Amino acid sequence: MNELLNILESVLGSSRRSSKGNFAFYSPFVNHRKPKLQIDLHTQEDETGRPVNLWHCWISDRKGKSIYSLLNQPEIKQKINPDILKKVNEYFKNQKYNIFIKNDKIEKKYEQETSLPKEYEIIKNKHDIESGIALRYLSQRGIRPHDIIKYKIGICKSGKYKDRIIIPSYDEHNILNWFIARDYKDKHYLKYKNPSRDANIVGFENQINWQEPIIIVEGIFDAIAVKRNAIPLMGKTLSEELKYKLYLNDVSDIYVALDGDAIKDSVSILEYLIKSDINIYKVDIGEKDPADLGYNKMWELIKQSSKIDFKELMRIKLGL
Repeated sequence: MNELLNILESVLGSSRRSSKGNFAFYSPFVNHRKPKLQIDLHTQEDETGRPVNLWHCWISDRKGKSIYSLLNQPEIKQKINPDILKKVNEYFKNQKYNIFIKNDKIEKKYEQETSLPKEYEIIKNKHDIESGIALRYLSQRGIRPHDIIKYKIGICKSGKYKDRIIIPSYDEHNILNWFIARDYKDKHYLKYKNPSRDANIVGFENQINWQEPIIIVEGIFDAIAVKRNAIPLMGKTLSEELKYKLYLNDVSDIYVALDGDAIKDSVSILEYLIKSDINIYKVDIGEKDPADLGYNKMWELIKQSSKIDFKELMRIKLGL
């Protein structure tokens, strides 16, 4: 505990003991004459094997469940020395907890770098024949001109990805981490042609506000339809990167907007999220996709969604 206290004091300044063995610091979230940020340094373990250290600022009511989520708060993260992250990681590694943390200023590259096709160009001119065809396809999928700008949607008129819509995804540093290439003429055997590596990413991460509820959807077109705080799974499981970011940012509420078949296939996802003490809400979209329902209908259904507890999870498991 003394080692962890020393690390935190190097970031937050001196502390003093408070009730129940907690430590009080001057809060980085408010300007107050008394130390109102309390941190419990008696580490517990959650059901996923990750460390829990509750913290709470009694003035701003900012709070979380881990040292990682505290250090990842914007007011702290932008000022923190990268070496501190290494020390925190090493401390918990020595405690044998199942957690890792990345040094954002050093580890910015992925195991296999992703780059956009050299023929990629953002769709701009509807008077161009190929762009016109692509725009009609996107319009049929509910994608509007402002979506093309927001997500930097492009096209390839030649090369390996000829006749494909290119939709890139960027991480929190606005570094490309993935893209999909969708055939917009339905002339290829494979509708999608994506990077040849595992999609261990957070889709559209640069569009995500982790302090707000997250909406999980199946595909990229679904995320674009929802528009706000939607993360596409890029498959049927939570990527390790997404698990890490949910933990690091102490996400408390997630809305799961998957169709009936996808929900059944994703019971393990629901189990993991519930065990991680995250409030899960099932958005009843039936057999349709968010991309088919559109923005207005999707948000109407999100507001009507119901919370999933272990009882409801068992019903889903049994197909009831």
